[in-house]
Amino acid sequence: MSDYYGFAGTNLYIDLSTGKIKKEPLDQQLLQSYVGGMGIASRMLYDLLSPDTDPFAPENTIIFATGPLIGTFAPAAARVYTLAKSPMSGLLGTTNGGHSVGIMLKYSGYDNLIISGRAERPVYLKVFDDDIELRDACHLWGKDTWQTIDLLRKEHGTCSVSCIGPAGENLVRFANIINDKRSSSNKTGLGAVMGSKNLKAIVSRGTKGVEVADRKRFQKLVDEILAHIAASSLTMVWRQYGTAAKGSKGTGFDREEFRQRVYKRYYACQACPIACKSLISLQGGNYDGLTFNISALNSLAGHHDIARVENWDELAKCVELENRYGVDGAAMAAVVNLMAQLSENGIITAADTGGLTLTWGGETIQKLIPLITYKEGIGALLAEGAKGAAEKIGMGAEKYANHMKGVPREPTPSSIFTTTVLGRATNPRGGHGDRAVSPFDLKGVTPEYLKEYSLGIGVPEGALDRVLRGPGGYNVPRLTKWVEDFNSVLLSMGICIRDPILKEMNLETLTALYETATGITTTPAALQNAGERIWNLQKVFNILHGWTRKDDLPNTWSPDVPIVIGDVSYGTFNQILDEYYDERGWDVKTGIPPAKKLTEVGLGELAGDIS
Repeated sequence: MSDYYGFAGTNLYIDLSTGKIKKEPLDQQLLQSYVGGMGIASRMLYDLLSPDTDPFAPENTIIFATGPLIGTFAPAAARVYTLAKSPMSGLLGTTNGGHSVGIMLKYSGYDNLIISGRAERPVYLKVFDDDIELRDACHLWGKDTWQTIDLLRKEHGTCSVSCIGPAGENLVRFANIINDKRSSSNKTGLGAVMGSKNLKAIVSRGTKGVEVADRKRFQKLVDEILAHIAASSLTMVWRQYGTAAKGSKGTGFDREEFRQRVYKRYYACQACPIACKSLISLQGGNYDGLTFNISALNSLAGHHDIARVENWDELAKCVELENRYGVDGAAMAAVVNLMAQLSENGIITAADTGGLTLTWGGETIQKLIPLITYKEGIGALLAEGAKGAAEKIGMGAEKYANHMKGVPREPTPSSIFTTTVLGRATNPRGGHGDRAVSPFDLKGVTPEYLKEYSLGIGVPEGALDRVLRGPGGYNVPRLTKWVEDFNSVLLSMGICIRDPILKEMNLETLTALYETATGITTTPAALQNAGERIWNLQKVFNILHGWTRKDDLPNTWSPDVPIVIGDVSYGTFNQILDEYYDERGWDVKTGIPPAKKLTEVGLGELAGDIS
């Protein structure tokens, strides 16, 4: 009989400086307090890093973390987290991917892979069950990500590969990690952290599997959830259009054109019943025949819109190059957004850019990718990212950099102000609202559904009046707190946050999945508390590493101007942030959790760290 169910039960430590490899049992206390995956890794990173750790120092530690449902057939349990101190923000860097070496690490018998130090020369890490080895990667250094994955699979056969491209090798601050040529772990520059360690890739194949505690009950729960998802018309829309199910991102991004001329077929992450990913193959146009797998082309249209990328063709070419070189698309778009505005406003000229005309559109992105990757000419400056480049340029350039905590992009209310929009500001990693996503962003839903959803994610009955009062039937900043706590549990278990999945998930369901998978008794209230504990832990990490309230405020527009959409006013951003901090029980002026709050969520021992 296994000592662990759901979990593999072992952490794998790699010290690249010494070459030492060791295994340690999974800490039972961390397991009880932080759910798994992202939660446990956040606490490990907190304990491992001092506030003065430079993101590119050998002491920075990068953790690949799997949740307790990863490797099972729980619906959409495929999100594997990677964490380190971010070279973009200097704060907590988190990223996750649906196709990742992490799943094979779990099958090899490891819940978390913890990598520190710096190798003397390029290496890659091989983890095939108990066969663990650091191998020479000089022949891979300089290769793009797709070439690297092909070469490693030629050498090792069927395996999973997470690797960096030349951008990561050259410490471009927004370099990402590419997983199996199908997805990226992006947003916070953790590919550059791998590059600083001379770690080109991780390759893994596992055969041990994952055992669940109560197979019959677990199977019954999974079957019930799958039946609901299969019966939803929303599922087929997502399957046919991928993230384009969210709608058009502009005049050049018609979703029917995507379906007819760009999309070839869908594919799914492991255990996912949605299959929102796409194999794209352009028919006609400037890049006729361009074919590759992509996780979320329409989401990338949204990430690139601040660079005014024109259409599906230009977007696909941008994404292909970004993935091959290993740079984050949203950060590339933010750099172009910055430089185009600085050019228009006369702050920079062709003399500053080596004669290059840096304007809007996909061509500029495609032109800049190799320059940034190899830090040639203006590329050396732009490799710092929009925030870093603007600070070095000076002359008022800072106000044009679209970022939150150094990570693109800002909360920009358009047709509606939602938890996801606010989440771009409050997210510990900055610039992305993934931790605050709610079903359909709660647009056009009934008061009855709002109440059911809120109770399901842990909002107490006594708090419903204040949480469900506001434009659209709810208070954005107050509900955001509860959504973030719930999603922290969901993501720490390893479950994806696509709309059809979120509709079927609440704390009761997560409790049942967790208990039947792990054999550990818990309650909805205990899980909600764990989610809040994880969020407060990450906040304290950021405070120790330099965060202030200013880091939660938009950079390019005033937080003291009322946000008005149609005839609805949401108040100023500062007022919204005050309400959010109040709902969290934090100091409204500073956004810092008081000792009383930290004690309440089980983090009392950290209060002295930020006093």
